Amino acid sequence: PQFNKDQPLFTHINSTHARLNLQGWTSGGCPITAVLLDVRTNASADIFLAELREATWYELKMKACNSAGLPRWIMMA
Repeated sequence: PQFNKDQPLFTHINSTHARLNLQGWTSGGCPITAVLLDVRTNASADIFLAELREATWYELKMKACNSAGLPRWIMMA
């Protein structure tokens, strides 16, 4: 699957959370079975999932999976 660049990545963002737009993935005719997401603070060498903190930059790395295969990771900052 690929993320449609005409779709917004987030549907809602505020200082403590962000809602990802999962409808932006094109499935290529095969239903998406999983979405993988890694989150880390911008200066961190380790990847972790945690509550978002106000005034903090994050990097996101994500991909969607289906029976057609896995895409390369999509990097966002």
